[in-house]
Amino acid sequence: MLSALIGSLLTATPSFAEDPVLVVHDLEYDRKDGEPLLLDVYYTAHVGAQPVMLLVHGGSWRRGDKSDWSKLALRFAGAGYTVLVPNYRLAPRGGSTLFPGPAEDLESAVTWTRSNVHIFGGDRTRVGMLGTSAGGHLSLLAATAREHRPDAVAIFSAPVNLRRLFRIDVLRERIRNFLGCSPAVCPSTYSAANPSLAIDGATPPTFLAYSLDELVPYRHGTLTSARLREAGVTHTLHVRPGEEHGRGLLRRMMTETLGFFQENL
Repeated sequence: MLSALIGSLLTATPSFAEDPVLVVHDLEYDRKDGEPLLLDVYYTAHVGAQPVMLLVHGGSWRRGDKSDWSKLALRFAGAGYTVLVPNYRLAPRGGSTLFPGPAEDLESAVTWTRSNVHIFGGDRTRVGMLGTSAGGHLSLLAATAREHRPDAVAIFSAPVNLRRLFRIDVLRERIRNFLGCSPAVCPSTYSAANPSLAIDGATPPTFLAYSLDELVPYRHGTLTSARLREAGVTHTLHVRPGEEHGRGLLRRMMTETLGFFQENL
């Protein structure tokens, strides 16, 4: 694994961004069905190991790319994090993979990070994950997986109970596209795709944020918060006025977000 990574570094094209952040693009962290899964790394020269942040893009599980996070990745790196931004396989309209494939990809990304992030000055024992919208859903699935969990997770505008969301006309086809069926046809798939049902005492500290009048009802946050409370998991729930969704909401809450990770990593 190490020799392959060094080979990738030699062929990658690093570039210096603002606030001397070194960016390495397109490192392969896994391969599924012959398709390479790639991530970008943003890091700075420093003394001592830094906490690590995995950023997960949204896009209704069917679109989006790691490049969407470039500006925010630079900001997190400038705040003292070694940042990794993985791509994952997309659902059929933009890719070829149904659930649970994308969730499994992120588990692989966490595993790769634990094994390799020290090369970029990251601390493998302090790995956070942050996702917005569909990326928040996948991040919470990673945080409740049986193994390969991050050490803290922050989600913004994350759909959690897809069975409930299937009732909303504008979201119905996106969910069917991701899960491959309706709740009536495959109820067990909808249960497996609901990360709140897998919350337990080993779930890492969790940050939840929603806007009051956005696309994903904030009740997804209140219900998840209740399950986290029952399991004794350290968490915070923020519901802000307005309609901002996903990364827009994150940009409004950078101070709170950085404070959460500083406290829990």
